[in-house]
Amino acid sequence: MMRETISSIVAGLAERGYGHLPEDKVSAWVGESIKLSKEYHAGNLPPASEDPAWKKRKDLLLAQTKEAYEKRGNIEDYEEALFSEHLEDPGTIENWELSEVPTSDEMIQFFVNTWHGNTAMSMDYLHDSGKDLRGNMRRAPKDEVWHKMTTFEGMAINEHVAAKSLAAKAREIAATKIAFFGGGNISERLYNLPNAEIINFDTGKMYTLQELFPENFWQREHTTVIPENLLMSAQHMELHDKIDLIGMRGVSMYLGRALMVKALLNAFALLRPGGYMMFNYLLDTASMQRTLFPQHWPKGPRGVMDIFEDPILAITEGQKTLAAVNEEIHKNIPGSFFYAEPNITVNVVEPWGATNVMFTLRKWVD
Repeated sequence: MMRETISSIVAGLAERGYGHLPEDKVSAWVGESIKLSKEYHAGNLPPASEDPAWKKRKDLLLAQTKEAYEKRGNIEDYEEALFSEHLEDPGTIENWELSEVPTSDEMIQFFVNTWHGNTAMSMDYLHDSGKDLRGNMRRAPKDEVWHKMTTFEGMAINEHVAAKSLAAKAREIAATKIAFFGGGNISERLYNLPNAEIINFDTGKMYTLQELFPENFWQREHTTVIPENLLMSAQHMELHDKIDLIGMRGVSMYLGRALMVKALLNAFALLRPGGYMMFNYLLDTASMQRTLFPQHWPKGPRGVMDIFEDPILAITEGQKTLAAVNEEIHKNIPGSFFYAEPNITVNVVEPWGATNVMFTLRKWVD
């Protein structure tokens, strides 16, 4: 039976909004590649180069990728060793074939930046923004496979919704000072984020402010990137009690509870009384499994990631973390605390299921 490509799967769906992918198509998209990749990482499948059938498929993808750089990019940027190493995973080969990766600059650049640990760059592509193979900033072409994928793929949609919710909160409270903990390329900028003083704590590789805000001189002049770990943010005494809103998305999984407590204590110090902190926990969907295994997402310095099996476990973890934070706050500032807004948001993306739990905290000072 001929394998369906992602183009045929999503034909006609791109403008229908999120979701709407039949379950059997989801299985075709994620199931086999995850299974193969897990078997490979467990040592139960040999590298692709050691199997003639898989090697033929791998070599074809390498040739197509090299041709993409020759025709649409700069051949000197082609890293054959990088692609060859990751395409030893049969699950990655399966994923690349279904995704038609060599046909799309965004597809290729997403993987390159992911494998180099340039998380901010990778995340920007999930919002249909990034550089083509020639290094030009652009929005992903709507008639190509990457844009079609981001209209229904679970983790991409999760990123859209999370960034939109933070931008909406900034507009709702008319925030004039916003901080991002691990904000990277500030994906919220693509969702009508209001002009505000922006402080971005991030140690990763990012685009220049000219690239992020090409037509907004005012915002370039009022955005400061601090290349420090977010856990050091409270050392900036000049920012204490000044920030209206702090966002931290996709970071909790790298921290663990102890460092999450520290991050939230830092946020409490920086926020003005009545200011808001938004952070999320990610949930273990098939989409997340595809990200972790065949896409080879970096695991961070801890070597593990905290991803929760269901929303109840994530909410429970958030409540325990918040209790520990408030215990520490009370020791130093009796009567002051963070309280969680009652509308803890569980983002559900059909047909993938729940992908994300978002907490919104507010600073109370007695």
